Amino acid sequence: MRDAILQLAELFTRARRPVACTGAGVSTESGIPDFRSPGGLWGRFDPSEFTYQNFIGSVARRRKYWALGRATYPVIRAARPNAAHLALAELHRLDRLDCCITQNVDDLHQRAGLPADRVIELHGNATRTRCLECGAAYSRDEVHGWREVGGAVPACPACGGIVIVNLEPTPMDAQADLVIRDRAGRVMAAVLDGVRA
Repeated sequence: MRDAILQLAELFTRARRPVACTGAGVSTESGIPDFRSPGGLWGRFDPSEFTYQNFIGSVARRRKYWALGRATYPVIRAARPNAAHLALAELHRLDRLDCCITQNVDDLHQRAGLPADRVIELHGNATRTRCLECGAAYSRDEVHGWREVGGAVPACPACGGIVIVNLEPTPMDAQADLVIRDRAGRVMAAVLDGVRA
């Protein structure tokens, strides 16, 4: 595995505009469970219930969304960046990472020090909300505070509108130039050491 880590460090060193793509495997080391593994969120909630169309379509569906948020947001809020997040932020500071494309919604890349304009969030960010009617922005902490005093489905105070917020093999492994099966924090910390060398 040491050779693979050195190879990855060399790829970061040689690339003109290195880009990292991250998913749940980066954040599980921070204590955020993934959605699909046994015991994950989709074991407790039906993913087909959480589409945009369902969310805007009915109060009952929005209630389900916010129930999911009540289960997940405290975990996201309490999580701290791990060695992988910190290594990616440091690679950016060393001009060895142009940007990070992430499926994660936890804001941990930004909290680790990666500039927000260098993080492309494919599924949004669970720490922020925006009214679908007037566009007013609110922190998720604010919205959860409203829920505590005002009910299961929050509404925008400005206009009353709706708010919205790998250790395992994958089917795409054969398409990758390099596959390393280990914890993201350990690998990225070693890659950072290799880039600095």
